[in-house]
Amino acid sequence: MKDSNESVVVRTSKPLFALGEVVMTSGVVELIDRYNLNPEDYLNKHVHGDWHEMGEEHERRNLESVQLGLSILSSFTLAGDFPERRICVMTQADRSVTTLFLPMEY
Repeated sequence: MKDSNESVVVRTSKPLFALGEVVMTSGVVELIDRYNLNPEDYLNKHVHGDWHEMGEEHERRNLESVQLGLSILSSFTLAGDFPERRICVMTQADRSVTTLFLPMEY
């Protein structure tokens, strides 16, 4: 077990889990279309364990979720002047579906 003061660094070049079918809410589709964003950027961070924006405790929970087969949630800051500041990615526990959504849509 990790000491609570130890930093968690998970990022890897190999995917940590399967994404399943990737779907996006209407808010994300609109944001991507309007601002020419690439959803793969967020999916790649999500599946490779780049969870540092959410803090160490959430990184630990996501790593545990990968190991135990639970749902995995990521949230990323959008760089630029967007009406939404963050985009979220959630993979279901059974790894059948990964959804990109805006916080206000959850």
